[in-house]
Amino acid sequence: MNILLLDDEKKALCDITEKMKALRPEDNITGYTDSEQAIAYARENPVQIAFLDMEMPKKSGIEVAKELKEINPHTYVIFVTAHEEYALEAFKVRAGGYILKPASKEELQAELEQMQKYRFMHTSVKIRVQCFGGFEVYSYTRERISFGRKKSKELLAYMIHKKGAAVSNHEMIAILFDGKEDNESTQSSLRKIISDMKKTLSEHGLEDLVIRKRNEMAVNRGIVDCDYYSYLRGVQWAVNAYQYDYLPEYEWAEETNWYLSGMKDKK
Repeated sequence: MNILLLDDEKKALCDITEKMKALRPEDNITGYTDSEQAIAYARENPVQIAFLDMEMPKKSGIEVAKELKEINPHTYVIFVTAHEEYALEAFKVRAGGYILKPASKEELQAELEQMQKYRFMHTSVKIRVQCFGGFEVYSYTRERISFGRKKSKELLAYMIHKKGAAVSNHEMIAILFDGKEDNESTQSSLRKIISDMKKTLSEHGLEDLVIRKRNEMAVNRGIVDCDYYSYLRGVQWAVNAYQYDYLPEYEWAEETNWYLSGMKDKK
């Protein structure tokens, strides 16, 4: 997750940066004292959360928030300011939070938790999928999803790879069992893998990710945010993220990796 911090006072920026890195060490925390630089960053990177100072020398926090919303309407804005009187203006630009300086770690943590609840309730996207650099799956509340069986994870990876197209049981068996015969034994193993995968997804409230019909399955692309899908649409952050490493752990993905490599080399 990309978190943008903006404050023209270097001391204040260092303070909130230090606290945010302690709270979210796994996230990409980027801070600026210049509003134009912050906006330029947001044009090249998907900003999920922005903590903005209200009074800035070039553009006010309100103006920056408006531009960030134009770039990405889903950016969650939280104002960190020394001035109480701007609360109404913050509300008008659909800010998610408003903290008075100096912001404590407890206040920042409370705003982050509120953001997670808001996002889960107000977006159709329920799952985030990483295909570049290795396959990983995260719920929208940022929890990494672990699967009981490697084959369960691989099956979901393959369905993501198919971009919502239906995958037959016969095709699943061929992919998961290295071309073994489609027989009673492999069918039984497949049922266990599917059951484990669905159980894991259900535990994270993601029952509607998989569309199951007789002898075939597909993923519901409408609730998936995936770097691979964004790359195919030409989204710049995904183009930058791809380093010739599409699902490197799976042999069946090699041809697609070659195709994506060609796309990148032409850009």
